[in-house]
Amino acid sequence: MAPHDSKALKSLGSLLYRLGQYAEAEDYLQKARSIDPESWSITFDLALTKYAVGNLSASEALFSEAIARAPDDATRKLLSALMAYPVLASGDYRREKPSFS
Repeated sequence: MAPHDSKALKSLGSLLYRLGQYAEAEDYLQKARSIDPESWSITFDLALTKYAVGNLSASEALFSEAIARAPDDATRKLLSALMAYPVLASGDYRREKPSFS
């Protein structure tokens, strides 16, 4: 219907995610991201979908990108908290804190 509209593709991908159709959601969200790679919300939805299909490393990387592009501190804090799911699921319980020295 709108193969070059990132918002339409994101909406369809998000809907498929909520319906548990993760592989299909992933396809639409990848297409949306290829059109609008700077969108934090598309990147976030794709991170959730990658987590749902078990691709933990991709999910974590996408969460990092979404956090970097988030519009405000409140959104960054929420995304950071949600990023804990793929980090913990990967068994990385003892990750060292980043050094700022």
